[in-house]
Amino acid sequence: NRPPFGGDLVVSPVAGTAMTTSFALRARGWTDDTEDLPLAFGFAYRVVVAAPSTAAANASASSSQVSNLTEPLSDFVKSTDLDVFLPPGTIELEVTVTDFYGARDGAFATAEVSRPSDLTCEDIEAVLADADVAVGTGAPATTKQLLAALASVTGGLECAFNASVSAAGRRRLQAGNATAEATQGFTELALELAGEAQGASATTSTSLAQGASTVGAVLRNAGALGPAAQQAGIA
Repeated sequence: NRPPFGGDLVVSPVAGTAMTTSFALRARGWTDDTEDLPLAFGFAYRVVVAAPSTAAANASASSSQVSNLTEPLSDFVKSTDLDVFLPPGTIELEVTVTDFYGARDGAFATAEVSRPSDLTCEDIEAVLADADVAVGTGAPATTKQLLAALASVTGGLECAFNASVSAAGRRRLQAGNATAEATQGFTELALELAGEAQGASATTSTSLAQGASTVGAVLRNAGALGPAAQQAGIA
């Protein structure tokens, strides 16, 4: 049983910005002997080179950007296409293609993802709102991708957000367990959204790995802000 053959992986665009650019991954041309079909496609990435840090991100750039670990982007599915948000850096993307009997091959592509310039608390709140919407519209993997990318670029920027940004916060407001003036720090809110996304995900090894990776990125960012900010509820 020979593995799948004849295909490649294409990413478009090949350069973009973390949190705002959606990268389209396309596994094209893969085939196999008829008796070995159908094929299944699993996508993943790893950060090869960290993106240059901005002044606001200097504190966390050395500790949180390059893990050299392969992070899964999807389970093995029949679809050859996947749209994703990526963290900043030189990103190596991978598709693994397996046939009915488990024989596999794969291909790689590279994307350059830059940090957003002049990131503000309003920008961060907008991405958090997008992450919240993604959970509510059945795209929890997108929520995790946005949170992981966001955690990797906020660095030392300290913000407080209204509780209404997240569905969980809105539930607390409606139940009278929070006031309209209530605020949350980035780490608290990001972890809350990560929990919502995990709860909305299928229980697979890939979704669990994505959840753990997202939480790890958020907590590494919290560590970069330091104890004073964490105690103040900013981290």
